[in-house]
Amino acid sequence: MLFLLLRFTPVKMPPPATTPEPVLISLAVRLHEDANLRDAALAVLKTRPDLQLGTLHERWLPLVAETFSPLELHAWVESLPGVLAVEVAFVEVTPTPESSPSAAD
Repeated sequence: MLFLLLRFTPVKMPPPATTPEPVLISLAVRLHEDANLRDAALAVLKTRPDLQLGTLHERWLPLVAETFSPLELHAWVESLPGVLAVEVAFVEVTPTPESSPSAAD
């Protein structure tokens, strides 16, 4: 058998950028099974008035926010002790006037 080995070069992500208008983002946050860690993460999330927390289902917590920095918000939530994973469920993308089809008319 012939195996082809490819060498992958890591891609450096651009720095988080702020958007000129707030972006609506919905996240599904998977919390730790340990009740103390889970409760600590929930307590921190509840201190943020810009976050709307949904109902905890098993270990999953839906979260919605309007933010100028969706990447920073995602990274912050993911960095909390007691948070195992953060999945992006929805991001509102508003086209800029330069990119909309009617701008070329």
